[in-house]
Amino acid sequence: MAAAMHLPGSLFARSVSGGSTDLAPSKGDKLRGISDASTSAGVDDCHYLPNKQSNLASGAHPTATFANNHLIVPSAPKWCAPVSAETQKLKEALSCKVATPLANLSSGAYPTVTFPNSHLVAPTKPNWCKPLTVQQQLYKAVQDEDWEGHFMVGRTHAQLKPDWTASPERCATLQQLVDYNGSRRVLEVGSFCGASSLALAEALPEDGEVRAVEKEPLAVDLGKMYQSKSAAGSKINTSVRDAKEWLDELANKEESFDLVLIDADKDNMKEYVDTVLHAPGLLAPYSLLCVDITRTCQQEIEAFRTTVALNLQALKIVFELQGLLVLQQSVLKGIKMEA
Repeated sequence: MAAAMHLPGSLFARSVSGGSTDLAPSKGDKLRGISDASTSAGVDDCHYLPNKQSNLASGAHPTATFANNHLIVPSAPKWCAPVSAETQKLKEALSCKVATPLANLSSGAYPTVTFPNSHLVAPTKPNWCKPLTVQQQLYKAVQDEDWEGHFMVGRTHAQLKPDWTASPERCATLQQLVDYNGSRRVLEVGSFCGASSLALAEALPEDGEVRAVEKEPLAVDLGKMYQSKSAAGSKINTSVRDAKEWLDELANKEESFDLVLIDADKDNMKEYVDTVLHAPGLLAPYSLLCVDITRTCQQEIEAFRTTVALNLQALKIVFELQGLLVLQQSVLKGIKMEA
């Protein structure tokens, strides 16, 4: 006799006969629309479990396994009031557009794409860039100073101008000349705020010295504020007095200098150059004499060039560079500026 045993909660009723077990669909299976043909083929129980998604591991792509498309482009909440015809027309007039869903994006999978953070992708230059050098700070301070106001209240003898200070290009040229000539002692006539003095001092060796003269105390004080911040500031010695008198006293002391820079008032340029050239021992052998010609009267420049041309035999080098007329000679005697 064949006995049929129905197990509660099972998908199949098992019929046992002659030591063999046959699978027969239960009444519940037929109600689910399972055909006899499928049951007679010996279908495994797991066939009726939910199909697994191919190539997906649980947790590997959570937004693919459990899509959250509402996070990509949030839709209008269901409790919003319907848009009226007038509101729709207003939106169209203002060119309001509904955001277009981003294709092939899963919320959270690529956070810098779903929620762009451009500063993370291509960071810009930070605000903590390399600080200004002392030379650059001094140049900026001269440009920002109210020179006209100082002159109006009598703090300066003349109307000073910020473009009188040595430019960064001029400072670099002077440092190259120091290196070229191997200078150790430098004389500067007309230092203004001391930008060129600082540039020269920075190029000199440890035992180097810059002797300068400037008649405007306010300009000298401003320069010293920044020169003191530089390690080379101790090499600079600036006198506040008339340049012609200072040069005459210096000439009598028989001090020698390897490089002389003349950038003072142009009215007395001829006298300054003449004093330097003829003071005994003031210029060392093969020293450089640099004369600023940027703000000089064209007539004076031509007269100076004529004098130089007449004495070419005594000169070793004559050239113009960055607004400077540069002379170098083995024997500096015999050259005299003509009126």
